Amino acid sequence: MLWRASHNAIPTLCNLQRRNVVQVTLYSRCKLGNEDIIHALWSCPCLFADWSKDDELIKLLRYKFLQFSDLLGMAFSMRDRIYLNLLVICFWLIWTKRNLDKLGEAFVDLCRIRTKVMTLFHEFQTTLPPQNWVQALVPQVVRWIPPISPSLKINFDGATFNEIGIAGIYRCCSS
Repeated sequence: MLWRASHNAIPTLCNLQRRNVVQVTLYSRCKLGNEDIIHALWSCPCLFADWSKDDELIKLLRYKFLQFSDLLGMAFSMRDRIYLNLLVICFWLIWTKRNLDKLGEAFVDLCRIRTKVMTLFHEFQTTLPPQNWVQALVPQVVRWIPPISPSLKINFDGATFNEIGIAGIYRCCSS
């Protein structure tokens, strides 16, 4: 969804009008602007409650972005101050709410989107293994050293064949 939004490829009313699918582009949620990607996902006044809970996002609201990719570029440049994963989940939930509203289906109120984002992100994090469980596999070079004479090294491999009811053993000796 984020890639499609940054390439102006989601079906907003402005994009649909360009393809002669709809005539009216006024955003039904606020009736204050045309439904383009920036307005629907970022600058609609109805979303201010979600963005106003974060000081860094309030700073971003001061800019007038013409394209969603410009907003993303600025957000990525501030990645040390903005938690991008939460922002992206917010965009996805806002777009989902917009689509479900058009279908007349119930979804989270806009003022509760941020709370829903935190819940979803917490659920995701609890499914991840703890950091101390994740170990990097370091390849180790194993070098075969022949046994010291008069010792022998004997390897056995076995196999069973259930379909025909037999088993086999292979023996290899080395000195």
